[in-house]
Amino acid sequence: MEIDYYKASSPAEAFEMASKDTKTWAFPEMDGLTEMAQLLRNGYTPKQDGMAKSCFCSRGWFKLFGPGARGYGIALVVLKGYEAGIDDPAAQEVLDHHREHRGQEMYAEALLTCSEHISSIEDLDAAYEKLLSGNLIVKTNKTVTVTDGDQKHQRPAYRTR
Repeated sequence: MEIDYYKASSPAEAFEMASKDTKTWAFPEMDGLTEMAQLLRNGYTPKQDGMAKSCFCSRGWFKLFGPGARGYGIALVVLKGYEAGIDDPAAQEVLDHHREHRGQEMYAEALLTCSEHISSIEDLDAAYEKLLSGNLIVKTNKTVTVTDGDQKHQRPAYRTR
């Protein structure tokens, strides 16, 4: 879990600052951060969870650390919900898989064996195309070898925005 820190006077202000941090967060995450900031301003009380506080909203689950010397720390635990224009269960599974591996450049080969909605490499490729057209993932310059049954395929690696 990656923690990003913000010098702020309150948790709501820290979430607001994070919601505008385009270098660290992708747009779906920023929507969740904005919602969390609003909930905190409206009196929401996060629950203590070990060293951090758990913050839940309709878009996901965040951990709030601090305040400390570096300010408030915010970490994404789970992001949920269908994005506008991507109403496809296979594409959502691919997106969720990449979000679980935030920052990694990869191809979701594991979904060929464990996905409810993806039964072939063609299904997986189609899901990637939907996510690319929705501007939710980025194709990288790297390629990976994917095994589908006894077949090996070369595919580009992707990462979330």
